[in-house]
Amino acid sequence: MIVEADALAPQPWKNGGGRTRELLREPAAGDWRLRLSLADIDADGPFSAFPGVERWFVVLEGDGVELRFADRRQALRPGDPPLRFDGAEAPHC
Repeated sequence: MIVEADALAPQPWKNGGGRTRELLREPAAGDWRLRLSLADIDADGPFSAFPGVERWFVVLEGDGVELRFADRRQALRPGDPPLRFDGAEAPHC
């Protein structure tokens, strides 16, 4: 299946700091078990917490980001490997 990101309507984040295009969601309705999304970050702010979810984060383009966790900081730039972290953590980005 090919999903064209530009064909998907972006959904604004609750904190107003960006938008997400949901590329894949299983199941399609209700609480998801798997979700693949593409985000545009407009402003600094916190991630949403997703307890019980394993998150993977990768920077595809732009200047990169710095994630500030409670116990560490992690800089990510385009070309870096994906970062895996506990969804209960809500780092500041």
